[in-house]
Amino acid sequence: MPLLTFRHRAYFHSQTVLCLGATALYSSHSKAKSYQRKGVLMGYVDKHLLEGEKVVYRARLHRIIFLPPLALAVLGIIVAVLINYYFTNWKAACIVGAAFLIVAILFAIPRYIRYATSEFAVTNKRVTVKVGLIYRDTLELVLVKVETIGVEQTILGRVLNYGTIIVTGTGGTKEPFKDIAKPIEFRERVQSQLA
Repeated sequence: MPLLTFRHRAYFHSQTVLCLGATALYSSHSKAKSYQRKGVLMGYVDKHLLEGEKVVYRARLHRIIFLPPLALAVLGIIVAVLINYYFTNWKAACIVGAAFLIVAILFAIPRYIRYATSEFAVTNKRVTVKVGLIYRDTLELVLVKVETIGVEQTILGRVLNYGTIIVTGTGGTKEPFKDIAKPIEFRERVQSQLA
């Protein structure tokens, strides 16, 4: 009786290839993370640091921005289930569900781009904000020019810890940035740098 048949050898070969592929993927991912730490893959804030400047705090957009597309997708599933239940037409249910899902994805794509490309940072010298990819809205304000950092939160915002930050400079210019995660902490970090 042969120790390994052709089928066993093919199975072990495919498993070896899968293991090697996973190892290569993991090593390339860990290299990307180490390059990011070393500063090769830098964001807007890291690229525009002044000499002797260091980032003290970073904030992100809150994931609440994905709630409308998620609600639309859930609504699509509910409508599809109801169509299938009451009309016993699974084809129509699938078409309606897929249409809702496609629209939800189309709503989610720009929100994801906004989420992935927005940066909010407090350094030991400035407050830096960058929102957007194609249409870019940036604010770089030296700490001594910051008059106030206002925070506006709804009841849901207080519960889920997100809100709008309003940066006011000494010239009276007000720059609102919506849906920031942990806005109170952002304001406290700016105030601690000013003290």
